[in-house]
Amino acid sequence: MKVKHVFAALLLACGIGQSALAQEETAAEATPEVAAAPAPAAQESRQSGHGKTSHRSAHRPRKHAAKTASTEQASGTSEPAAAAAKADSAAAGQTETAAAAAADKPAAQSAPADKAPEPAAPASATTLAMTPATPPAAAPAVPPPGATPVSAAADAAPAAPAAAAPAQPSWRDSFLYNIKATDVLLALFAGLLVLIARTQARRLDETARAAAGTAQAAEKTARTAENALVAGQRAFMFLREFKTFLHVDDASGQYRWTLHPVWENSGNTPTKGLEIYTTYRLLDEPLAPGYDFPSTAEDRVTAIAGPRALVEGAPGSIGAEDLAAVQQGKKYFYIWGRAEYHDIFDGTGRHTTRFCNQLVQVIGDPGAPISEHNMVQLMFGFHGEHNGAD
Repeated sequence: MKVKHVFAALLLACGIGQSALAQEETAAEATPEVAAAPAPAAQESRQSGHGKTSHRSAHRPRKHAAKTASTEQASGTSEPAAAAAKADSAAAGQTETAAAAAADKPAAQSAPADKAPEPAAPASATTLAMTPATPPAAAPAVPPPGATPVSAAADAAPAAPAAAAPAQPSWRDSFLYNIKATDVLLALFAGLLVLIARTQARRLDETARAAAGTAQAAEKTARTAENALVAGQRAFMFLREFKTFLHVDDASGQYRWTLHPVWENSGNTPTKGLEIYTTYRLLDEPLAPGYDFPSTAEDRVTAIAGPRALVEGAPGSIGAEDLAAVQQGKKYFYIWGRAEYHDIFDGTGRHTTRFCNQLVQVIGDPGAPISEHNMVQLMFGFHGEHNGAD
């Protein structure tokens, strides 16, 4: 989200808030304020409670008018405006007195309808002469016998019509017009916080994945380095060669060849618990596929091989006649075995190196002594099975 988008949203929110405030003020001005009229019962109570006071106050204008008239007669004042004002005051006092008396008296105690009210005292001649003709005040209406008394204020003031209830705005108008600019700002701020939190969560997830990948790579590197260290430094045994010796058998007087297998430790650390098995077999037929290559306890030699050291296995022998048969292809001579040992590193397990060699060629006359003209050599090669190391 860009900055211009945020300012546009703020301006739109302020415009909506100002429109809502203007509509609320227009609705408030259009609705008339209805003044609640006092209840009739409250008016009757107030009039009955203050009846005596109103009756006493009603006599004050009459006394004041009489006093003013006598003062004018004594002083001989003949100003028409003052006299007219005083006469109007006296008439108004008489009217108020009559209205208060009629309101205070209940209908049961009111005078009978055929009895006329007592006439008011005549004003003085000077007052009548100076006061213009004024229509007499209308006598208060006397309710018929048995009628329910009604207060004068209730008769005079008609009941005010009930004000119509203002229409309730819908939830959509309330949501659109009652919303404020601060609400919009808070919503935008909350949305911004949500976006920031989401971005941070995504970055944290990516960081965690990268850290996990780095940890896996570091672990793999450490494992590779450890394996390389173990592979480069651990003891490793393999069959290096066969040493051959020609000698005369004392029992038969014939030449025999003695074989000594030579093993080498190519590692930089010594072996532990080295055992070497070597088996010699002269067969009339070649080895069948899947041969099990058995060994016996007589074929085992226990030894220790230091770093870069040579170790010999159990020796074997073959006569000149058997070598001549092998040379002619009538017989087959095999040597097989294995070397089992531990290295000095923990958790590497026991190692095994297996071998199987076959006498594939005999050079010279194996039944004659070795000389310049008779260079006897025995050539060995790997058999197709039982060869490998871990």
